[in-house]
Amino acid sequence: MDAQPLSERELARLKSTRAQRSGFRRVAADWHGPSDTWQQTVRWIRLGTVTELRYWQAALPTLLRGDFIFTLVLWVAVFSVAAAVVALPNVPLTVRYSAGLVAVAYLYLYAELARTRRPLAGRRWLLGAADLGVVAALGALSVAYVGYANVLLFFGAARLAARFRDPRVLLAGVAMLAPFELVGHAALLSMLFDSFAVLTTMLLVVQLTTTLDGAQQAAQRQNTLALLTSSLARVRDEEALFAQLVAQAPTLAPDCAWAFWTRDPGADDFRAVRWAGLREGELPGFSFTPTLGADRTQPVLINGPLPGTGVGECTLLYPTSADGELNGLITIAGRRSQLLPGARGLIRGVAEEMGATLQRLQALDDDRSTWNGCTAIGWRWWSAVTIRCRATRRPGCLWRGRAAPTPSCRAMRCANR
Repeated sequence: MDAQPLSERELARLKSTRAQRSGFRRVAADWHGPSDTWQQTVRWIRLGTVTELRYWQAALPTLLRGDFIFTLVLWVAVFSVAAAVVALPNVPLTVRYSAGLVAVAYLYLYAELARTRRPLAGRRWLLGAADLGVVAALGALSVAYVGYANVLLFFGAARLAARFRDPRVLLAGVAMLAPFELVGHAALLSMLFDSFAVLTTMLLVVQLTTTLDGAQQAAQRQNTLALLTSSLARVRDEEALFAQLVAQAPTLAPDCAWAFWTRDPGADDFRAVRWAGLREGELPGFSFTPTLGADRTQPVLINGPLPGTGVGECTLLYPTSADGELNGLITIAGRRSQLLPGARGLIRGVAEEMGATLQRLQALDDDRSTWNGCTAIGWRWWSAVTIRCRATRRPGCLWRGRAAPTPSCRAMRCANR
């Protein structure tokens, strides 16, 4: 048989195959397996565990701050009980199908509402009704077959309390408890214990979530006040001052109408400069003469809306002063529940900063006026000296054609000064 020479393509493919095999053999020969000792293995496990715990430590405050944790535990309880009912062979087929459909419908409703991006006015009420309905329906179906079905009751109560955060939601807890007790034919003492446990759980969740929200709002308002103080320390005119006030101060009482006034020199009238929170088309009065108390620097709460507007059921007048003299006024209109002592403390801080800043800006304006006057007088004096020196050019004058009088000329050496 005659041998045929290889083509260039076959020769190149053969060389590449040999190169791949040789590279694989070289890597296989150099690899000797992992060389970590058991101490290094324990160290890597410890590092991985600590890193994972740090991730959860950073994520848990965000989860606990909102409603997600309560939603998660209710989902787990719903699908655990539904799976247990569906898996039991001694449960009637209709009950098994009903429990499965209730759980699937609950999941479908949550998924559809989560996918909807446009705002829905009744989203919270719809989700609350879904929580109440799934707990009542699934509890009535499973309480006779699953021993731990009562966990639905407590998780559902916690979910409702965290969603609405109002003591009136306790009525929903009683309505959620009724199917469990009626279907299970519980004794009177057992019903009382269950009612006490459910209502106590809901009150505890309402108290904890309300306290946490209040603490977060107080911290945010303190940060806003600190930022406002820092911003006012850098302003150089009244326009920038009132721009910072109207941009940041209303966040301390977001549902109120604010107006900032300056006092007219030599009078008790105040003139509105900037405002925020008013309805479209409404403006505060051009001037306002407030009725203050014996101590004119103390705030006064009056009945009625913001002067010149129809906003608010009452108005807080907070004068701003510096060294005992009034220089401005802050008016905040809203409901009485929004002007509690805590909010007044923050408003007092804003008033103190506004009064101090107005005094500082007035001092800056006086310094500028004095400097401009001195500059004008000095310029006229130097111009007169220069003209006289240029006119005479006497030997005693050391100006000699310079653009301005020399120190010797200023020292009375100019013969024509």
